[in-house]
Amino acid sequence: MTKTIDNPLGVISVPLTERPYIELWEKCKRSEEDIIFSEGLEKALKVTINKEFVNNVALHTAIYLDSCGHEPNYTVTIQQGLLVYAVFRNFLEKTNFDHYNVVDVGTARGFTALCMAKALEDTKKTGTIHTIDVIPHNKKIYWRSIGDLTGKKTRHELIEDWSFLRDNFIKFYHGPSTACLPNIDVDRIHFAFLDGKHDYENVSYELSFIFNKQKEFDSILCDDFTRVKYDGLVEAVLEYIEETKCKAFYIQGAKEDPKHPRRGYMLLER
Repeated sequence: MTKTIDNPLGVISVPLTERPYIELWEKCKRSEEDIIFSEGLEKALKVTINKEFVNNVALHTAIYLDSCGHEPNYTVTIQQGLLVYAVFRNFLEKTNFDHYNVVDVGTARGFTALCMAKALEDTKKTGTIHTIDVIPHNKKIYWRSIGDLTGKKTRHELIEDWSFLRDNFIKFYHGPSTACLPNIDVDRIHFAFLDGKHDYENVSYELSFIFNKQKEFDSILCDDFTRVKYDGLVEAVLEYIEETKCKAFYIQGAKEDPKHPRRGYMLLER
């Protein structure tokens, strides 16, 4: 059974128990493709992914149901958290700065921001994750996640279990990236993860802005580098690679949607 709720993210039906979320979460943890994906990352990047953390935070921030309160008809995956943790941890272990300035475009429920914050903590580094989203941080809403069972929450409340990481490593910005990026008062952006609006104009702006605040070896990780599904994003990234002559590393993820190719990611290094 479900209860129907009119919500800023659309009319949704929330299950009356946590069972559908837990079952989907357990299914994701057992995913053979994600297991192979994470093992490949660890081998290629020579890092150990904190899988226990990624799995635990995923239950509250990456596992979600469709608008009817059922498992979506496409594959829900936690590979994004595994990837972001692994790539950022590799970057942290190869570099040594007093403070790392990180940009995360597309906060959503806070999954990737928390994964990068955990990588900072695990490597005993200091830094700030400047994370941007059009959904307000302190507005109570339903998130289509397990937290909905106990009512509306702000994002701040949604990730309360990780308050140490939230309060010590993450700074939240509300609005489009075009408005928020100029308000991030740092001279250098060491690392960025882009998962905001997937069109040519926005991705081009984000890449250009961040490039102008990066130096040698600084990196940008782009989510959803997948043709057909996000052609505008792909064109913006390819144009950036051609113009900047940066190093580009394509990472192939697991298949999520039978209508489209495997999900792709692109790592760009100055």
